[in-house]
Amino acid sequence: MPGLARSFAARHQLREWTNQNRLLREWSCLAPLPSGEMAPTNQLETIEFAEGLESIISYRIRMNALFSKLLDFLTLPGIERVPG
Repeated sequence: MPGLARSFAARHQLREWTNQNRLLREWSCLAPLPSGEMAPTNQLETIEFAEGLESIISYRIRMNALFSKLLDFLTLPGIERVPG
């Protein structure tokens, strides 16, 4: 996903929460606009682990519409848009 590489490399972690089998991180980053300018945005990253933490059950990134429109995520295998 080359369109995200620069933004992901430059993102800054704001917070992190954990419980028995889940890790949630909030990130701040810049999203490139078609004009070439960069706009600030936040992302939430959720990683859910199997019992005993031996494997990852799911990985989710929630981002605003500005950032998600940069890529056509629905063309990637295993990716689906969740309403809301």
